Amino acid sequence: MSERRTVRLETDGPVAHVVLDDPDNGNILTLAMAEQLRDAVREIAGMSGIRCVVLRSEGKRFCVGGDIGAFENAKAGDRINEVVALPLHEAIETLSRMDPIVISVVQGAAGGGGCGLALAGDLVVASESAFFRLGYALIGLSPDCGVSWRFARALGPARAMELYISNDTFNAEQAYDAGLVSRLARPEHLDAAVSETVDKVLAKSPEALAATKRLMREAGQRGLAEQLADEAKTIGDVGDLPNAREGFAAFLAKRRPEFR
Repeated sequence: MSERRTVRLETDGPVAHVVLDDPDNGNILTLAMAEQLRDAVREIAGMSGIRCVVLRSEGKRFCVGGDIGAFENAKAGDRINEVVALPLHEAIETLSRMDPIVISVVQGAAGGGGCGLALAGDLVVASESAFFRLGYALIGLSPDCGVSWRFARALGPARAMELYISNDTFNAEQAYDAGLVSRLARPEHLDAAVSETVDKVLAKSPEALAATKRLMREAGQRGLAEQLADEAKTIGDVGDLPNAREGFAAFLAKRRPEFR
Protein backbone atom coordinates (compact mmCIF):
# COMPACT_ATOMS: atom_id res chain seq x y z
CA MET A 1 0.00 0.00 0.00
CA SER A 2 1.36 3.42 -0.97
CA GLU A 3 1.96 6.06 1.68
CA ARG A 4 -0.93 8.47 2.21
CA ARG A 5 -0.08 11.85 0.72
CA THR A 6 -0.44 14.75 3.14
CA VAL A 7 1.56 17.29 1.11
CA ARG A 8 0.69 18.37 -2.43
CA LEU A 9 2.97 20.10 -4.90
CA GLU A 10 1.27 22.00 -7.70
CA THR A 11 2.71 24.34 -10.29
CA ASP A 12 1.02 27.12 -12.23
CA GLY A 13 3.52 28.62 -14.64
CA PRO A 14 6.19 30.40 -12.55
CA VAL A 15 4.37 29.74 -9.26
CA ALA A 16 4.75 26.57 -7.18
CA HIS A 17 2.21 25.76 -4.48
CA VAL A 18 3.16 23.55 -1.54
CA VAL A 19 0.00 22.52 0.30
CA LEU A 20 -0.27 20.80 3.68
CA ASP A 21 -3.25 18.53 3.08
CA ASP A 22 -4.41 16.78 6.22
CA PRO A 23 -7.13 19.16 7.40
CA ASP A 24 -9.09 16.60 9.43
CA ASN A 25 -6.06 16.26 11.70
CA GLY A 26 -5.12 19.94 11.80
CA ASN A 27 -2.29 19.34 9.31
CA ILE A 28 -0.36 17.69 12.12
CA LEU A 29 3.38 17.30 11.55
CA THR A 30 3.81 13.56 11.30
CA LEU A 31 7.10 12.10 10.14
CA ALA A 32 5.44 11.27 6.81
CA MET A 33 4.32 14.88 6.32
CA ALA A 34 7.75 16.18 7.31
CA GLU A 35 9.45 13.94 4.74
CA GLN A 36 6.90 14.76 2.04
CA LEU A 37 7.36 18.48 2.67
CA ARG A 38 11.14 18.12 2.46
CA ASP A 39 10.83 16.19 -0.81
CA ALA A 40 8.42 18.74 -2.32
CA VAL A 41 10.76 21.62 -1.48
CA ARG A 42 13.73 19.69 -2.87
CA GLU A 43 11.78 19.21 -6.10
CA ILE A 44 11.03 22.93 -6.37
CA ALA A 45 14.69 23.76 -5.77
CA GLY A 46 15.54 21.66 -8.82
CA MET A 47 12.96 23.28 -11.10
CA SER A 48 13.72 26.04 -13.60
CA GLY A 49 11.41 28.97 -14.20
CA ILE A 50 9.86 29.09 -10.71
CA ARG A 51 9.74 32.66 -9.41
CA CYS A 52 7.37 32.36 -6.46
CA VAL A 53 6.50 29.60 -3.96
CA VAL A 54 3.25 29.66 -1.99
CA LEU A 55 3.23 27.59 1.21
CA ARG A 56 -0.29 27.05 2.46
CA SER A 57 -2.58 24.47 4.01
CA GLU A 58 -6.07 23.07 3.61
CA GLY A 59 -8.76 23.48 6.24
CA LYS A 60 -9.47 25.87 9.08
CA ARG A 61 -6.08 25.47 10.77
CA PHE A 62 -2.68 26.11 9.24
CA CYS A 63 -0.80 23.49 11.28
CA VAL A 64 -1.31 22.49 14.91
CA GLY A 65 2.26 21.23 15.38
CA GLY A 66 3.83 17.87 16.11
CA ASP A 67 2.26 14.43 16.42
CA ILE A 68 2.29 14.13 20.21
CA GLY A 69 0.77 10.65 20.06
CA ALA A 70 3.72 9.44 17.99
CA PHE A 71 6.12 11.13 20.41
CA GLU A 72 4.52 9.34 23.34
CA ASN A 73 4.58 5.95 21.58
CA ALA A 74 8.27 6.20 20.65
CA LYS A 75 10.83 4.64 22.95
CA ALA A 76 13.32 6.73 24.88
CA GLY A 77 16.49 6.74 22.78
CA ASP A 78 14.61 6.78 19.47
CA ARG A 79 15.11 10.57 19.36
CA ILE A 80 11.76 10.83 17.60
CA ASN A 81 11.57 14.61 17.99
CA GLU A 82 14.90 15.04 16.22
CA VAL A 83 13.94 12.50 13.55
CA VAL A 84 10.84 14.51 12.70
CA ALA A 85 12.57 17.90 13.02
CA LEU A 86 15.41 17.18 10.61
CA PRO A 87 13.38 16.94 7.37
CA LEU A 88 11.33 19.96 8.44
CA HIS A 89 14.50 21.91 9.06
CA GLU A 90 15.89 20.95 5.67
CA ALA A 91 12.71 22.20 4.03
CA ILE A 92 12.81 25.50 5.93
CA GLU A 93 16.49 26.06 5.16
CA THR A 94 15.98 25.26 1.47
CA LEU A 95 13.05 27.68 1.25
CA SER A 96 15.22 30.33 2.89
CA ARG A 97 18.11 29.89 0.46
CA MET A 98 16.29 29.36 -2.83
CA ASP A 99 15.98 32.31 -5.22
CA PRO A 100 12.17 32.33 -5.61
CA ILE A 101 10.22 34.46 -3.14
CA VAL A 102 8.33 32.28 -0.65
CA ILE A 103 4.89 33.40 0.52
CA SER A 104 3.41 31.70 3.59
CA VAL A 105 -0.36 31.82 3.95
CA VAL A 106 -1.64 31.44 7.51
CA GLN A 107 -5.21 30.84 8.64
CA GLY A 108 -6.48 29.65 11.99
CA ALA A 109 -4.09 28.02 14.42
CA ALA A 110 -0.35 27.64 14.01
CA GLY A 111 1.13 25.68 16.90
CA GLY A 112 4.60 24.42 17.81
CA GLY A 113 6.57 23.60 14.69
CA GLY A 114 3.63 24.91 12.69
CA CYS A 115 4.63 28.39 13.90
CA GLY A 116 8.05 27.89 12.33
CA LEU A 117 6.54 26.75 9.04
CA ALA A 118 4.03 29.59 9.02
CA LEU A 119 6.85 32.11 9.44
CA ALA A 120 9.20 30.44 6.94
CA GLY A 121 8.10 32.70 4.10
CA ASP A 122 9.93 35.74 2.84
CA LEU A 123 6.43 37.23 2.96
CA VAL A 124 3.78 36.04 5.42
CA VAL A 125 0.14 36.76 4.57
CA ALA A 126 -2.12 35.98 7.53
CA SER A 127 -5.82 36.00 8.16
CA GLU A 128 -6.85 38.44 10.87
CA SER A 129 -8.22 35.39 12.73
CA ALA A 130 -4.90 33.51 12.65
CA PHE A 131 -2.97 32.97 15.86
CA PHE A 132 0.27 31.40 17.06
CA ARG A 133 0.82 29.30 20.18
CA LEU A 134 4.24 27.79 20.85
CA GLY A 135 3.04 24.93 23.04
CA TYR A 136 6.47 23.41 23.65
CA ALA A 137 6.69 24.18 27.38
CA LEU A 138 3.31 22.55 27.92
CA ILE A 139 4.73 19.15 26.92
CA GLY A 140 8.30 19.59 28.14
CA LEU A 141 9.99 20.32 24.82
CA SER A 142 12.31 22.99 23.49
CA PRO A 143 11.47 24.73 20.18
CA ASP A 144 12.23 23.53 16.68
CA CYS A 145 11.56 24.69 13.10
CA GLY A 146 13.37 27.98 13.70
CA VAL A 147 10.86 29.15 16.33
CA SER A 148 13.54 30.23 18.82
CA TRP A 149 15.44 32.04 16.05
CA ARG A 150 12.47 33.98 14.67
CA PHE A 151 10.78 34.95 17.92
CA ALA A 152 14.02 35.94 19.68
CA ARG A 153 14.95 38.21 16.78
CA ALA A 154 11.48 39.72 16.45
CA LEU A 155 10.65 40.17 20.13
CA GLY A 156 14.02 40.05 21.87
CA PRO A 157 15.16 37.08 23.98
CA ALA A 158 13.27 38.11 27.13
CA ARG A 159 9.87 38.53 25.49
CA ALA A 160 10.40 35.36 23.42
CA MET A 161 11.22 33.41 26.58
CA GLU A 162 8.14 34.79 28.32
CA LEU A 163 6.00 33.69 25.37
CA TYR A 164 7.55 30.22 25.52
CA ILE A 165 6.94 29.86 29.26
CA SER A 166 3.44 31.36 29.33
CA ASN A 167 2.18 29.55 26.23
CA ASP A 168 0.00 32.59 25.62
CA THR A 169 -1.72 33.06 22.29
CA PHE A 170 0.11 35.43 19.96
CA ASN A 171 -2.49 36.75 17.57
CA ALA A 172 -2.10 37.87 13.97
CA GLU A 173 -2.14 41.56 14.80
CA GLN A 174 0.61 41.09 17.39
CA ALA A 175 2.64 39.11 14.85
CA TYR A 176 2.17 41.88 12.31
CA ASP A 177 3.23 44.54 14.80
CA ALA A 178 6.33 42.44 15.63
CA GLY A 179 7.30 42.21 11.96
CA LEU A 180 6.70 38.46 11.77
CA VAL A 181 3.75 38.89 9.39
CA SER A 182 3.94 41.11 6.32
CA ARG A 183 0.23 41.48 5.53
CA LEU A 184 -3.10 40.93 7.28
CA ALA A 185 -6.38 40.17 5.52
CA ARG A 186 -9.91 39.49 6.55
CA PRO A 187 -10.62 35.74 6.39
CA GLU A 188 -12.91 36.16 3.41
CA HIS A 189 -10.28 38.22 1.59
CA LEU A 190 -7.26 36.01 2.32
CA ASP A 191 -7.14 34.30 -1.08
CA ALA A 192 -7.43 37.65 -2.87
CA ALA A 193 -4.62 39.09 -0.74
CA VAL A 194 -2.39 36.14 -1.61
CA SER A 195 -3.15 36.45 -5.32
CA GLU A 196 -2.36 40.16 -5.20
CA THR A 197 0.91 39.46 -3.40
CA VAL A 198 1.90 36.83 -5.97
CA ASP A 199 1.16 39.28 -8.78
CA LYS A 200 3.39 41.90 -7.15
CA VAL A 201 6.24 39.39 -6.91
CA LEU A 202 5.87 38.31 -10.54
CA ALA A 203 5.89 41.94 -11.69
CA LYS A 204 9.41 42.49 -10.31
CA SER A 205 12.82 41.49 -11.66
CA PRO A 206 13.54 37.94 -10.45
CA GLU A 207 17.28 38.63 -10.25
CA ALA A 208 16.75 41.74 -8.13
CA LEU A 209 14.34 39.88 -5.85
CA ALA A 210 16.76 36.97 -5.39
CA ALA A 211 19.65 39.32 -4.66
CA THR A 212 17.60 41.32 -2.15
CA LYS A 213 16.36 38.15 -0.46
CA ARG A 214 19.97 37.06 0.03
CA LEU A 215 21.09 40.47 1.30
CA MET A 216 18.26 40.63 3.83
CA ARG A 217 18.87 37.05 4.95
CA GLU A 218 22.55 37.73 5.63
CA ALA A 219 22.17 41.22 7.10
CA GLY A 220 21.63 39.97 10.63
CA GLN A 221 24.84 37.96 10.68
CA ARG A 222 27.36 40.68 9.85
CA GLY A 223 28.39 44.27 10.41
CA LEU A 224 27.48 47.37 8.43
CA ALA A 225 30.80 47.64 6.58
CA GLU A 226 30.55 44.09 5.25
CA GLN A 227 26.91 44.61 4.28
CA LEU A 228 27.72 47.85 2.45
CA ALA A 229 30.49 46.14 0.50
CA ASP A 230 28.14 43.33 -0.51
CA GLU A 231 25.40 45.79 -1.47
CA ALA A 232 27.81 47.70 -3.72
CA LYS A 233 28.98 44.57 -5.52
CA THR A 234 25.47 43.14 -5.79
CA ILE A 235 23.87 46.30 -7.16
CA GLY A 236 26.70 46.45 -9.70
CA ASP A 237 26.05 42.85 -10.77
CA VAL A 238 22.29 43.31 -10.95
CA GLY A 239 22.56 46.69 -12.65
CA ASP A 240 24.33 45.13 -15.64
CA LEU A 241 21.55 42.61 -16.26
CA PRO A 242 18.93 43.00 -19.03
CA ASN A 243 16.09 43.42 -16.53
CA ALA A 244 17.79 46.41 -14.94
CA ARG A 245 18.37 47.95 -18.36
CA GLU A 246 14.66 47.47 -19.04
CA GLY A 247 13.86 49.09 -15.71
CA PHE A 248 15.98 52.15 -16.50
CA ALA A 249 14.39 52.56 -19.93
CA ALA A 250 10.86 52.07 -18.61
CA PHE A 251 11.34 54.64 -15.84
CA LEU A 252 12.62 57.28 -18.27
CA ALA A 253 9.83 56.50 -20.75
CA LYS A 254 7.22 56.67 -17.97
CA ARG A 255 5.91 53.18 -18.67
CA ARG A 256 5.70 49.95 -16.72
CA PRO A 257 8.78 47.75 -17.05
CA GLU A 258 8.42 44.31 -18.59
CA PHE A 259 10.75 42.15 -16.54
CA ARG A 260 11.50 38.62 -17.71
